Amino acid sequence: MTEEQEDEIMNLREEGVSWKEVAERTGIPRSTCQGVVKRLTSRATGLEVRDARILKPCPNPRILMIYFGDRKDGEYAKMVTKHWLNNRPGARVKVAKVEGEDGLYRRID
Repeated sequence: MTEEQEDEIMNLREEGVSWKEVAERTGIPRSTCQGVVKRLTSRATGLEVRDARILKPCPNPRILMIYFGDRKDGEYAKMVTKHWLNNRPGARVKVAKVEGEDGLYRRID
């Protein structure tokens, strides 16, 4: 995808154009457009995006244990997610730190 296409998607969304209309005008699938806006917005807000892997669920279905790097020597944390997402152990996810909460991340992919 070109930078011009990304700019067009961002401009259309800033104008209040619906996702369906953005996809039709650009010829790019709606889900791809949503991903572009999410990625560019997270950059603009200064979120530090990290790659993690899911370790296991917690008793609360909205919290999962995750790890960064190697499982044996890696850094462990918790991740907030939507309970209906497919969160199988070992799956790769992108996360950003939740402000004001040590060791808590939220899923952004």
